[in-house]
Amino acid sequence: MTFVLGMPHQLKNIAVGRPTEMQSTEGKYYSEKAVDGNRNGNLQKGSCARTTKFKEPWWRVDLGNRVWVEKVLIANRDDCCHEELSNVEIRIGKT
Repeated sequence: MTFVLGMPHQLKNIAVGRPTEMQSTEGKYYSEKAVDGNRNGNLQKGSCARTTKFKEPWWRVDLGNRVWVEKVLIANRDDCCHEELSNVEIRIGKT
């Protein structure tokens, strides 16, 4: 999963390298992999985050301060298992 957040008129990925966390981690697919700047969607290539199976897993990024969010892009893995990412809820703010 890759999250791309942006500011008006100057879209850029402001999540790259920011602190992340998620409910659980499956194997070596740590939360920070989601914002490492590598957009390769093949899980085996090492740039995807993945939780263990939970009813309502979560992932979050700390952007460090208040920013204007223009767009959020979520990229699912592209090697298989597209159904694993469904019913996604995005929250912005102190939640």
